[in-house]
Amino acid sequence: MDAADRQALFWGLGTIAAVLVGSLLAFWLGLTAGMVGALAMIAIAISARFPRLGLELFLIYLPFAGTVTYAIGAVYQAIGGRITYNTPVYSLFHLAKDAFYFPALIALALASQASFWQFQAKNKPLLGAIAALVLVCLGTFFWVNLPQQWQSAGERPLLMGILGLKTWLGYIPLLFCGYVWLRNRRDLSFLLRLQGIVSLICCVLCFMQFGLLIAGICPGNSELPEPAAYRASLQAQCFVGGSLLYNPQFNLIRLPGTFVSPWQWAWFLIASSFWVGGGFLLENQRRWQFLFGVSLLALLVASLISGQRTALVLVPLVVLGILLLSDRAGHTGSLN
Repeated sequence: MDAADRQALFWGLGTIAAVLVGSLLAFWLGLTAGMVGALAMIAIAISARFPRLGLELFLIYLPFAGTVTYAIGAVYQAIGGRITYNTPVYSLFHLAKDAFYFPALIALALASQASFWQFQAKNKPLLGAIAALVLVCLGTFFWVNLPQQWQSAGERPLLMGILGLKTWLGYIPLLFCGYVWLRNRRDLSFLLRLQGIVSLICCVLCFMQFGLLIAGICPGNSELPEPAAYRASLQAQCFVGGSLLYNPQFNLIRLPGTFVSPWQWAWFLIASSFWVGGGFLLENQRRWQFLFGVSLLALLVASLISGQRTALVLVPLVVLGILLLSDRAGHTGSLN
């Protein structure tokens, strides 16, 4: 069997798997779950076959996962002053991003075993810190979550512990993915440009969200019952993202942007300011310098209107530092 036949067989099996999984989930959990399952199987096939593309799609999808889940997925209902979730579909949407990540990770690990040992040899202190984190997380799981499971009534501390382990430890291998992915300056340039574009799109969507709230098209929290009137709630969800707080009567605003909650959006703004700032310093093509400059300005404005104190302090400091470094270096460090 030649390469073309193997590729045709791979995509044929992937299509069959997508149809079967989508049909089963649609029959069991509904049409929305079926569509998510089918798309997840397609994402798994793409990431397994093209791991670098899978990681790129993962980085693109990650900032919009909250929007897909809450603004498109319809995984929750507001009943009175409470939020109820469509639990199976909710879980599927939250795990959707991993359909890009884990197949790409496994494919890279299998294809780059020599690179793994090189990464281990170069990062022994980092690996020691990771080992300590793993021990702490496992200790918390076995000494806290597991005993609580036998004592709780109606709660699920064991499931919460498993999800916590996945959240804390599941994305540590991204360090290895970055080591394999960034082979040269061209790869770094592509990654920075990708982050600059994604950051700008997210900020524009946040500006639209803010405008809808100011115009009264999205009602915000003013008419919600307590305590939703004074804290971020899915009942106030507007256009993109998830839990939102906007109550001008009490001068309260916490925007989630495209993310699930305001605090996640704040840390995205902070992290993006470093990515975009690095691209602004290292880029030598004028059109990309202009895009990075616009993205930095958008991040600064988004941090001002989003109502997150941490972002409001750190993002301007990062932007100021980038501008000072830019004046000093004169853009002599080029990616190309």
